[in-house]
Amino acid sequence: MLRAVIFDFDGLILDTETAGYRTFVEMFEAHGTQLPMDLWSRVIGSSDHHDEIYDHLEATTGQSLDRETLERERWEKKLSLIAREKALPGVRTVLEQAKNLGWKIGLASSSERSWVEGHLEKLGLRHYFSCLCNREDVERTKPDPALYLQAAKCLGVDPAEAVALEDSPNGALAAKRAGMRCIIVPNRVTRDLSFGKVDLRLSSLEELQLGKWAETCQVGEVQR
Repeated sequence: MLRAVIFDFDGLILDTETAGYRTFVEMFEAHGTQLPMDLWSRVIGSSDHHDEIYDHLEATTGQSLDRETLERERWEKKLSLIAREKALPGVRTVLEQAKNLGWKIGLASSSERSWVEGHLEKLGLRHYFSCLCNREDVERTKPDPALYLQAAKCLGVDPAEAVALEDSPNGALAAKRAGMRCIIVPNRVTRDLSFGKVDLRLSSLEELQLGKWAETCQVGEVQR
């Protein structure tokens, strides 16, 4: 029986992914090359592999880069773009649905706690979450299942009793590896990426009727 929902953050609650992708694309274009989508698909939703992007840029251009300066400038541009964003459609509605169902609500994000919590406070959503699990809480971030396993433990539920809401292949893989059901809601950047086995795909959280969907789920083991 499902009794918990665990949200991703970046790209699922707030569209930070488009700004992240755009700033990397602009960086590559400034160096006369392009950011390969297969490279981005390996990185998105994870915090462990961003060095791969700079490694690829250096290999492609044959230049040694001042990564610290490039990343600082890119980060400033990203923050400027994100400042214009609001919570994605349907987020608050699904949170209310989960609350009304009496479900426990958690979050599992590869980002830093200060990043996630600051945005949740700004969006007026922090009070919905009884557990926030972030990159500081685990040795490896998504697609490793550690964040989702930690979130389930924090909420006091078995992973099979939780559904994860995700927007990226790395996040979906992490949730399934943890033994959870997973609903994906791809954003503008991830909608054309290849996802593995998931339980439901939506174009927006506005489409989700959490209680009705839960009733359709078969009780039993979730394939890990």
